[in-house]
Amino acid sequence: AADVSDVLAFEGDHRAAIRRLRDRAAVAVACDSLGLCEAMLSATVGYAKVREQFGRPIGSFQAVKHACADMAVSIAVSRQLAEAAVQAIAEGRADAGVPAAMAKSYVCGAAVDVVGKAMQLHGGIGYTWESGIHVYLKRAALNRSLFGSPAAHRQELAKRYL
Repeated sequence: AADVSDVLAFEGDHRAAIRRLRDRAAVAVACDSLGLCEAMLSATVGYAKVREQFGRPIGSFQAVKHACADMAVSIAVSRQLAEAAVQAIAEGRADAGVPAAMAKSYVCGAAVDVVGKAMQLHGGIGYTWESGIHVYLKRAALNRSLFGSPAAHRQELAKRYL
């Protein structure tokens, strides 16, 4: 049976090197998910400005405004977490796994919610091939599961307090 160190040739502690590699991958996926969120908010706001219902743009309705505001808040929190994780990884900090887990957990979970709201706010067109939103939803769902689920990352973070 081959050992991990036989397959992955890292100098020094191979477990720490693999942990750093997984943290980088998790942060990269979180950044991709942040981009998905921003694209979906932009597309949704643009659509809400032009789609009319009852003789006025749907963006003028309070429920649509609140949903877009919720999306914007999730994006703002996601951006802060992603930036902190990127900075920790770039600086090579020993505790970089903590902000990486926070970013991966929150941003990837938020991406699924944001894209789901975007699909809902686009109405029937959001479910069609023409809109392409379903592709973003699939990508957000994939990102959520790559390199550890949000629940798995929260469990790792919770171990710090036991």
